[in-house]
Amino acid sequence: MDLRKHTITPKQRAVIEQNIITRVLGYQPFIFADDLEVGAGQHFIQEIKHTRLLHWPTHDPRVSDVLTDDVDLFRQSNARLREVYERFMDFMVEQLGDIRGLSFAEVGCNTGYFLFGLALRGARRCLGYDFSPGYELFQALNDILGTRCEFHFADWDSLQHRLNYNPLPEVDVAMSIAVTCHLADPIHHLAYLCDHSRKAVFLWCPIRDENRLCLYFDTPGKLTRQLAWPLSFDQDVRFSVPLLRMCLEQAGFEDIRELSCPASLPPEWQTWFSGQRGYLAYRTRDIRTALTPEGGKRTRDIPPAAYAHVPGLPRQVPFLVKSHHSYNIVQMHDKFYAIDRVLGAMDLTKAETLSSLARRRDGRCFITKTLAEAEGLVDWFLESRKMPPAAVLERVSA
Repeated sequence: MDLRKHTITPKQRAVIEQNIITRVLGYQPFIFADDLEVGAGQHFIQEIKHTRLLHWPTHDPRVSDVLTDDVDLFRQSNARLREVYERFMDFMVEQLGDIRGLSFAEVGCNTGYFLFGLALRGARRCLGYDFSPGYELFQALNDILGTRCEFHFADWDSLQHRLNYNPLPEVDVAMSIAVTCHLADPIHHLAYLCDHSRKAVFLWCPIRDENRLCLYFDTPGKLTRQLAWPLSFDQDVRFSVPLLRMCLEQAGFEDIRELSCPASLPPEWQTWFSGQRGYLAYRTRDIRTALTPEGGKRTRDIPPAAYAHVPGLPRQVPFLVKSHHSYNIVQMHDKFYAIDRVLGAMDLTKAETLSSLARRRDGRCFITKTLAEAEGLVDWFLESRKMPPAAVLERVSA
């Protein structure tokens, strides 16, 4: 993003320089002035990690290790990277149409390049989540650009598969750009994004050229040594394309549209682009994954023969509720089974407690003497769903 056409005050410049010194700014390609530019284009194309990120002739000595050694190549490379990044946002607008009513959230937003770009294209709300504190930088960029992007401090938790400190709200479009390659649990990360997206998910990540369902992990602990095994996979984690598409489809996003490589890119940048994939996937089914309480079954049922031997399980006597609406409900441990005279057998959620079912349907409770008897009732109800309602009620009454 080229900010040279905007007025940057000395105070705003000081905020920008401080964020360069603290290594917050450097990765995403911003031009702030003729003598101040950051971006990872050169180190991407030369495959030299974490160097050649900065052009700043009057630089602070604390950033000497990331200065470019070839200003022309640095500028050309970052111009190409900006071309790719601008294409991301143009592609989203082309596919989504008028984005003025849409909210966007990006997990791992870095310095907000895509959020500010979408805000300038008219997005109603843009929220960024990152572990590098970006409060002052976001405020400075908002003031310079006239936008209202929001920064929220957060950290992806690969153990609990969620954002810590600031959970992601439900938004129209959730984005993850070059993030899954740094995570030990990329499948869960993608499921989390899908669960919080009403309309679509945008994903850009490195891929593994495999026709099978597979994940590729490089050597752990390259970028950070703070996390213990096995959370320490943090570099070059790659989906195969079939697995990536399956993850989106299983989460209810089956309309998957692929971002094409800009034809104007030179061969070396087309090669770089081809090692990654960009997708905008639309929600086609209103479902959630197992990361959410409403996402379906998370654990298998305990076999009856093992139940009495598992420590910590409640020793409740299962019982049956029968209502005058011809519902027959059996509670086994924490699971409910219901037989409806029209719908047949169906599962009820844990939120549907036995007391609320009985109260709502004026049910009467029948206590069974043994667990085996309760299990027999469950089996009988499931087998008898094809019986006429009168026969079911007669059998229950008996």
